[in-house]
Amino acid sequence: MKKKLKLNHLFTPIFLAALLLIFLIISSFVHHLFNSTSDKIRSDLELESVRLERALADKIDHTFSIIKSINLQIEENHTNKNHINEILKRYRSHPSLSDTFSWTLFSWSDENYQIIVDSKYGIMKEPFDLSTRDYVPMTEKEPGEFHLGAPVIGSTSGKWMIPGGVGITDRNGKYLGATTIGFEIETLAKSLHKTIRNFDVKFELFGKNEVGILYGDARSYGTYKASDDDSYNQKIGKILNQINSLKSDNIFDISLLKNRHAFLVKKVSDYPYIIVLKYDDAAIITNFWNIILSKILGISLVTLGLAVLLFLIHREKIQSQKILILKREAELAHDSKSEFLAHSIHEFKNFVFGIQGCAEIIKNDLKKLTSKVKREKLLAKEEIHELETSLDLSHDIIEASHELGDFINDLTDLNHAETGDLKIVKSSKPINIARIIKQSIKLLGKRAKNSDIILVGEIDEELHEISDLDPRRIKQIMLNLIANAIKHSQENDKVEISAQNITSKKELEKINEEIGIERSKRIEIIVKDHGCGMNENEIRIVMQKYQNLESISAGKIDSLGLRLPIVKYLVEKQKGFLEIKSEKNRGTKIKIIF
Repeated sequence: MKKKLKLNHLFTPIFLAALLLIFLIISSFVHHLFNSTSDKIRSDLELESVRLERALADKIDHTFSIIKSINLQIEENHTNKNHINEILKRYRSHPSLSDTFSWTLFSWSDENYQIIVDSKYGIMKEPFDLSTRDYVPMTEKEPGEFHLGAPVIGSTSGKWMIPGGVGITDRNGKYLGATTIGFEIETLAKSLHKTIRNFDVKFELFGKNEVGILYGDARSYGTYKASDDDSYNQKIGKILNQINSLKSDNIFDISLLKNRHAFLVKKVSDYPYIIVLKYDDAAIITNFWNIILSKILGISLVTLGLAVLLFLIHREKIQSQKILILKREAELAHDSKSEFLAHSIHEFKNFVFGIQGCAEIIKNDLKKLTSKVKREKLLAKEEIHELETSLDLSHDIIEASHELGDFINDLTDLNHAETGDLKIVKSSKPINIARIIKQSIKLLGKRAKNSDIILVGEIDEELHEISDLDPRRIKQIMLNLIANAIKHSQENDKVEISAQNITSKKELEKINEEIGIERSKRIEIIVKDHGCGMNENEIRIVMQKYQNLESISAGKIDSLGLRLPIVKYLVEKQKGFLEIKSEKNRGTKIKIIF
């Protein structure tokens, strides 16, 4: 009897301890699920915030570079309204730039904060007063810096926009005026919404004083007006005060139960804007259940495979560790390369824009000076020759900057091709390839003429129109091949571009069999030059990624080693065929069949 009582006394604490242990395990598991869901959602929001911030900063940075170039030109003759008008119209005449950077109009305000020249209306009959705009006085206090203002209705564009300007001074520090520009908010919202990849994420952009500017998600976008919900803006202001008190550039908050929500508030680096990203309430629960199911499935699979793993673990442990280490190193190296490449391309583009702008200014000034000197016979022949030599050098700088720009673009394409992000958008309608080839020849005609190269095009007027191809990539292929042929040709050489239909039935059947795609119509495109040429080993090297032929263009920036692999990738992705035949010092012939 006494023994039974002792057993009963022992059973009670053991049972309670077991219950406590079970409770702790379940609590720990639930806590882990909550943390996993929170980490997943935060990762999604942070990824989208990086995309949005990068897209917004790139637009502002590139615009700043262009305004600095405009100011350099205006500074030379800032009192001449016609001179300023010509400069502003020159930059406004490129609609693609306005669409890319969301611009409205360029304007010039004088030292009295009056708009006197506008890229749309020209020289203003009645100057428009900008003295009430918050950013304009700052252009005088801190010239050379890009100052952005609160959203307004544009004075000359009449559009809802974010205004900004960069002031300039003379050599004595006297304020001369400012070049102003507006970012059209609706176009900016459209551009930013295209960067969103996650359909569960919505974003908002706030400006100075926490005023709402625009909003959107992966499906739609919109803009706020001056009549925003002040209470909501005050809420954002409180969150910003919390960010400042924590000395952080972002804050994340999530609740999975009561008042379910998840949002990330981030300050944009270097600019007075705040990005607010919110996760869809229903998607929060979906993520939570997905993680629960994945954990349960994982536990089940682990339990089921435990016996097999115990048998194999000793033999495979060392090898598995090596594989995991190598895989991690490869992933880190790839991520570092991609990050470095993206950052470098961004920086290089800024430099290239600056070089091109400065070189164009120098070239134009030298051209005018040379013409004036020749016309008025102000200098001796030797001095005129020196001016002409300087003019040629400025032209070489511009050509080199274009080549560097091509190299950067090719490098970007090659990286996208390697990661599989170089998209091919095939057309369901027949494509007029003859027109694309002619356009490519026309686009590169000036470059060929400047290099004393003759472009000869023999395009069959009845060239087949073929569907299931990407017209933009076809044009990219032609531009790359023709540009390479021009680059590696000597003065007075010919670059021959021909395109014709494949009419032989036997040849058509043979090509279809080799490529593995049945097409009733095929065309043959040939780009032939009489330049330096390559031997078989050099062809093999140049078709490898990141390789280059120093013997072909020693001392020059050359993207040949990038372009041909890109061309090969684009041709094969569109079920085409590429063949290279070349002879040293005789030239190269590249044939493409679609």
